[in-house]
Formats: sequence, structure tokens, C-alpha cells
Amino acid sequence: MSSKKDMKGELNLMLSLWIAAAMHENNPHIKYSEIARSELFSRKSNLVNTLRRGKYYSTNAVRKMYNTLNAWIKDEAKINAHSQKLSFYFSCQQEIFRYASENDLHILNPLRHRLSSAKRRISSGLRFEEEYAIAYHVITGLGKHLGFDPYDFTLLDDQSFNAPKRIIDQIKQYGRRISLFVRHHFRNSIGRDSFFHGDIVITHKDAHGAWETLSEAESLIILRGYEKLVAMEGSGKPIGGISDLNEITVQDIESVFKEEEWVYARWYSVDNFKNNLREFNDRRRDIRLMGLKEFVEDYNPVAYNRFYKNVLIKQRDSFQDLLSQIHPIPQDHKFYQLLEVDRVVSAKSSKEYLVEVSRYLSNLIHIYGSPIRIS
Repeated sequence: MSSKKDMKGELNLMLSLWIAAAMHENNPHIKYSEIARSELFSRKSNLVNTLRRGKYYSTNAVRKMYNTLNAWIKDEAKINAHSQKLSFYFSCQQEIFRYASENDLHILNPLRHRLSSAKRRISSGLRFEEEYAIAYHVITGLGKHLGFDPYDFTLLDDQSFNAPKRIIDQIKQYGRRISLFVRHHFRNSIGRDSFFHGDIVITHKDAHGAWETLSEAESLIILRGYEKLVAMEGSGKPIGGISDLNEITVQDIESVFKEEEWVYARWYSVDNFKNNLREFNDRRRDIRLMGLKEFVEDYNPVAYNRFYKNVLIKQRDSFQDLLSQIHPIPQDHKFYQLLEVDRVVSAKSSKEYLVEVSRYLSNLIHIYGSPIRIS
């Protein structure tokens, strides 16, 4: 093995693949030669030879590893969404994402490659990386998805919305881990510089690599199914406070994704899935009772302080300009009264302005299917 390079990352990935192969072949004693002969991960699989030469795994090799695991996951999920094998497959996929990220390997389709931040702008010069754009995406995202990441059905850590990397590194020393939030642009056909909230999902950094490997169609399967669960009546026990609202059950989830078992199989693999489902049902109730501003303030106070109390006030002109350009509504349009920016612009006090902004954003996501209360 070469002394020029620490091969720990390659070794960890190879061991993870080896375990996944053992599970797939139902053979805990599988040998490397059998993995290579069966071409489980690629033709003429050379996992060990790569280590012996002290080389990185290539982008093409890692992409084949991911594609193999993805196919195994979909096949196994159709058989048993609670299968123990799936936990090992998901763990192996995470190891692949980690390795690809650490070595800057683009294992996704070339269409999914992101534009540089310098190109993320619209005609007026508004920029994707500015705080007012981030505020627009985070607030609408928290309202639509209730503070969850639909990919793995886990809660976004509120601290991630205001934690610089140096703080995160310090927190790690005390045994706590925070994953920064990321705005993921899942469209792969038009303008990756789109600002429209319907083209963006708020995720956490650990899951971002997974979102990036999904096609637009696969992303929409997850998002549309998740949003349907948020809006639907549910078939479980009645939820207090709102008539005709019942808990979402495992049966509801499997009914919504009945042809796409791989989605809920990943959700079930999370250790605290049952707790997450209870929290999801609580938030389904509260988004209907509270409205957007109160919901974000209650469940994501860090995000609220950063975006509502800070950005929306201090960058009011830019935020209003952003809304006007992304959502221009002609007067004869049926949603004109709901998405008419003049009420936001004409608000005099900061308090009145925040109320009008919340009303506007609530109407915006309500039009696209959210059951949010319009305050």
C-alpha cells in the first residue's frame, strides 16, 4: 500500500461494500474473489487491487457502487420494507456519499451538476446566495414540509439555520453533531438558477448527496407523496383541535407510496421513525391552527430569529423585489388578490409588514396544496 496517501476512506468504503454484498448474497463468509467473480459492484470489480496500489476509487467506480446499492434497495423494499438488509444497504449508501463528498467525486448524472453561485441570479441582479433569497426558501420550505426533510423523514436541526462551521466543530467536541441545512435544487431540466420555492427542498448536509443522486422524477415522487400526507385527512385516531383530521398511519404512508416502496423503506430505517411520525402528526395539526409565522417561531426559533426578525426587516426592499419578480401576477388572474405584493409593500410598521409577508407566503404555499392556516 502506498505511503503517499491515507487509505482509511477507501478501506472503510470497501468494508461497507463487503458487508452489503454478504447480506445480498446471504453469505456472511463471502470472499472478495466471489464479489469480483459475481461482478456485484462493477465489471472486474477491483476493490482490493485499488487499495494495494494506494489509489482512490474512481468516479465511475463509485457511481457503479451507488447504482448497484440503489437497485438492491428497490428490489428488497418490494419484498419487505422492514428488512434488515435495507439497514445495511442504506448504511453502505451513506458511506458512498461520504467518500464521494470527501474526494469531490460527482457520482450523479452530469445534468445534476450545479451552476456556480456566480451564475445564480435573475435579470435584476438578485442573487441566490443572498440572505433574502435564503429567507424566502427556508420560510416556505419549513411551512410546506413542517420542518422535516422528506428524503429520510427526519427533523431538520433548528441550530443548523444559524450555526457557522467553527461553532459546529466546537459542538462536535462535546459529542453533539449538527448538520448544516442546504437548499437543494432538484430540477434537472431548466434553469438551475431558478428561485421558485417549488424547485427547492430544504435538506441537511448529510442527506444532500443523496438528493443529488435522485432524478427529478424520483425527487417529485418523494415530495408529492410527502405533501399529500401533510394535506390528507388521515385514517388513524382523531387529532384533537381540528375536525375531520386524523393521524397519518403506516398504512396511509404505504398507500400513498404503494408503487414506490423504496421511499418509505428508507423512512422506516431511521431509528426514531415512530417518534418522527408522532411529531409529524402534531405538526400537521399545528400548521392548520397556527399559521406560518407562529409555526416557524414555535418550532424553529433559530430560523425565525435569523430570517423573520432579521432578514425580512433589514433587507425588506430586496425581499419585496424578489417576490415581485418570482411571482408576478396579472390583475385578471384568479390568484391576484392572494399574491398581490402591494399589501406587503404598503405596510407601514415592521409588525404590520411581517403580518403581510406571512399572509403572502402562506397564500403562496396554500395555492400549491398546503393546508396551512391563512392568518
